[in-house]
Amino acid sequence: MLYLTHIPLPPLSHFVEWFFFYEGFAPPHTKEKRLPDGAVELLINLREEPKLLFDNHDQGKATEFKRSWISGQQEGYIVIDVAGESSMMGIRFKPGGGWPFFPFPMSEIQNGVVELDLIWGREAHFLQEKLVAASSPALKFHLLENFLLDWANGQLDANPYIDFAVQALQHPGEDFSIKWLTQKTGISHKHLIRTFDKCIGVKPKMLARILKFQKAIHLLEQRQTVKWTDLAYDCGYFDQAHFIKEFQQFSGINPTSYFDVRGESINYLPV
Repeated sequence: MLYLTHIPLPPLSHFVEWFFFYEGFAPPHTKEKRLPDGAVELLINLREEPKLLFDNHDQGKATEFKRSWISGQQEGYIVIDVAGESSMMGIRFKPGGGWPFFPFPMSEIQNGVVELDLIWGREAHFLQEKLVAASSPALKFHLLENFLLDWANGQLDANPYIDFAVQALQHPGEDFSIKWLTQKTGISHKHLIRTFDKCIGVKPKMLARILKFQKAIHLLEQRQTVKWTDLAYDCGYFDQAHFIKEFQQFSGINPTSYFDVRGESINYLPV
């Protein structure tokens, strides 16, 4: 399997965490859980075979996606298709980084996965065709970067409220609260909620919960032995019971089961 990433130049780098490209991905399992991580991702299929998104409650039901699609902010895990050999490109937007490229509040695709041609029209189809035809990963990244710059049409001004809020949520101090956040940004609670709906797609409290869960996932990956009460405290949970409840809601499993089911990539669990 070939897996490559590319970090675009400014101003895109303020909004995009990285582009990625892979081919020859053929795991032994056919489905994976993708855990919520605070990011919006755009995916482009470089093969003819469509991909499936399975119903969490009835995995005999699935929605088919063919060329390209956008996965909005997820408040829980989704179950995706990894059967066969895949070749994909994608854009991982930073938390609050996707909004300049879409003509609606990001909350409209919250918990959703939407075909990109329903949003970008024929341009989404043309982009996918160009990426399939490009002769090298470097050229594919170049085409994708130029497309995003053209699509933004110069409208890539950062939102200082979102920048400050995301930074605060990623690294909360002991005195952190949503009230503290409104005081520091100087905007009202209603204005903060509207800004999060537009730019991020979930409310501040939900993003805080997702990022706290992600801190737990990353600490689990780093530790060979775990004291669950210590982990809960390190991640800012009230107690171990609160941690277990949150972990189960976001992943569908008990934290003690994580080591038995985790896959090779963080936030992707074989099903």
